[in-house]
Amino acid sequence: MVERRRVKVLDNTVDILMLFLKHKKPLGITEISNLLQTYKSSVHRILTTLKYRGFIRQNSETKKYWLGSKFFSLGMLYQQEFKLQDLARPYLQQLAAECGETVHLAIFDELDYTKTVTIDKIEASNRLSISPSAGSQTPVHATAVGKVLVAYSTHEIQETVLTSSLERFTENTITDQSGFKAELKEINEQGYAIDDEELEPGLTCFAAPIIGGQKQEVVASFSISGPRVRMFDNQTKMIDSIKITAHQISSELK
Repeated sequence: MVERRRVKVLDNTVDILMLFLKHKKPLGITEISNLLQTYKSSVHRILTTLKYRGFIRQNSETKKYWLGSKFFSLGMLYQQEFKLQDLARPYLQQLAAECGETVHLAIFDELDYTKTVTIDKIEASNRLSISPSAGSQTPVHATAVGKVLVAYSTHEIQETVLTSSLERFTENTITDQSGFKAELKEINEQGYAIDDEELEPGLTCFAAPIIGGQKQEVVASFSISGPRVRMFDNQTKMIDSIKITAHQISSELK
């Protein structure tokens, strides 16, 4: 029923916009057409409309397209209404200062539960060049924030992730269903997750869930990220700290 109600041109428009999110760079009509395997004329019509309405802008020299100012306006409006960041930020800033490492706050991508979206990032004294930026997407099965979200989510979401393609990013990425299922069980029992160079070589993260709402469900997760040696040298202290921080933020959402 939902499939029949979908509007094809809107589907195509969203597909084009998601390419900008995925590739994080300006794209040309031919590029978009090849990536989506669709007609250039269709891509051109959609981009022309989006450009006219201020959602897309075109570089006059390269002729490539990029996001327009309307998306910034919508993003700011969304940010104003998204209170979780405001509520969590003081606690996450304290955590970053205490541990001296970068902290990320993440939620599920509501359109694709195999991915997370970073909604806040707090740099500490030890800055990281390879950690995800605010607004970026990461795969749930290869990140500590993602694994925590899945471990504390519904059975339906867990099955969606478990039956998806668990892509390998490093030698440590968990790519088999049984291994990932066992990992989720362990995370749920211990209350935190570890990404041990599973997405990026040299990068290790410890993460914990934020529980809230009337049903006391997982609403977000956060992590501390840093070089592997430094993280495991301070593992006990950092895991204690993220558990305390998780409890503090979750208590605010009761």
